[in-house]
Amino acid sequence: MINKPTIDAVPLEEALIDIRKYKNFMKDHFKLEEKQILKAFTIHSVELLEAMGIDYTSILPQYPSVRVYIGKKDGDEDEAFKLFLVPVDENGKDVILKGPFKNLLATDEYVFDFTMPCPNTCDDSSPLANA
Repeated sequence: MINKPTIDAVPLEEALIDIRKYKNFMKDHFKLEEKQILKAFTIHSVELLEAMGIDYTSILPQYPSVRVYIGKKDGDEDEAFKLFLVPVDENGKDVILKGPFKNLLATDEYVFDFTMPCPNTCDDSSPLANA
């Protein structure tokens, strides 16, 4: 079951630590070089809106896309993997947001934290989850 949606953000420095841990995990466990590691996915804003059932033709997103970086906490369980989302500007550059946001100060840089990994939140009837 999916929990009630919340918007969570973490300080940029915390995300950087988790992203480095993910890269080190990939190097250590799969013997990959830095250039071989899948780091992030870029998603067009209109695709996100369409997937959520929002008529993107009536909305003008501030950013044309978002980028989702992969991170990892300590441990090997599924919950150890994390996703961090940032807006991407029209030049393809990450936009690091600044607070205030929830418990962050006005000067704090932050990224959005998407940590609801499947299988805990999977749709078990989906062919994608069962592939």
